[in-house]
Amino acid sequence: MMVETLPARWYVDDAILKRERQTIFARNWALFGPEHEVKEPGSWRSQRINGWSIIVARDERGRLNAFHNVCRHRGAELVEGEAQGSCRLLVCPYHAWSFDLTGALVRTPNFGEDPSFDKAAHGLFRIRVDTWAGLVFICLDPEAPDLTTWLGAIPELCSPFPIAPDMEFHSSFS
Repeated sequence: MMVETLPARWYVDDAILKRERQTIFARNWALFGPEHEVKEPGSWRSQRINGWSIIVARDERGRLNAFHNVCRHRGAELVEGEAQGSCRLLVCPYHAWSFDLTGALVRTPNFGEDPSFDKAAHGLFRIRVDTWAGLVFICLDPEAPDLTTWLGAIPELCSPFPIAPDMEFHSSFS
């Protein structure tokens, strides 16, 4: 029996990677990490998921939010690299635009007040976020099914093997 695999160039070709990111990874839910890392109000974590820099944060009301890690002013990364912390505002290092943990723009220092500028229209770019079994998942596609539908039979198949809420992350392959 002859087994064929993908051509070797598919594993290193930038055009194929870009196509896979748009047609597969951008349209499906992806594991972000353990929920306990963003358990408390004010906690946040940033990391790259399938090439996109993402921030997941728990706001003051305890709701989980996810955003692209990009300031709406000049496109600077709000948080450099993979990091985590606790705060009330995410502040852009470029011009100090400040966003709360719901993604709303709350301050634009050094720009003066302009009544025609609508801060509500310049919040962070939101990403869908949900949890299952103590894990945080994100999805860039607003048209993708909800996480429970997307998981399908996985929760039932995993029910004999519960994930303990106090499990600790050990290491990554990066």
